[in-house]
Order: sequence, then structure tokens, then C-alpha cells
Amino acid sequence: MDVLLVCQAGMSTTIMCKKIQEAAAKINDHINIVAAGLESIPKSAENKDIVLLAPQVKYAAQNIRKEVDPAIPIMIISPEDYGLMKGDAVYKKMKKVLESKAGEKGQTQK
Repeated sequence: MDVLLVCQAGMSTTIMCKKIQEAAAKINDHINIVAAGLESIPKSAENKDIVLLAPQVKYAAQNIRKEVDPAIPIMIISPEDYGLMKGDAVYKKMKKVLESKAGEKGQTQK
């Protein structure tokens, strides 16, 4: 699974990427997750299965939706999950979004 995590500056994003990877590893799920800033979304989102938005960039969700392939779901990480670095919770929510992807293409999930 290929994931893009979008943030403002990238300070805490590396930690969240690692926490999500650890959650996936617990169930032997391979995940390739990369972080990117707002300025590099179109190129960074190519060939991704899902785009995750850190809470500090949720204001840009509508613009990001316009720049990303409509088949790629976008999920906004909750401030609580992000602030407490709950990689397990983010991973579970991300999996649910991907499972429902077929019926809800082009939607932004919260």
C-alpha cells in the first residue's frame, strides 16, 4: 500500500509516518508511506492508494481534492490522533477508508 501524508512543514510528520508503519507491521501489512508539504502534492500523490492530511492542513482539503486523482481517497487525520501520535488509530481509519473506496471515489473522509 502506498500512502502520502501531507503536512505544513514536516516537523512531526516523520514521527507519524513511523507510527503508522509500526501499526501496519504488527499485522504483517506492508506499507510505504511518504511525507510531503502542500507545495508538492500533485507529483507526490501519483500512484498513491490514499492521501492523509495532517490536521494543520485540513483547511486546504478542497484545493487538494482538485489536484489529486479523484480515484485516490483523501482522509483528514483527527487532531487528537495526530497530536497524540496514535498511529494505530490512524492506520485503522485509513484501512476503513480504503475498504469503502469502491463506493465513495473522489470523497474526502474525516
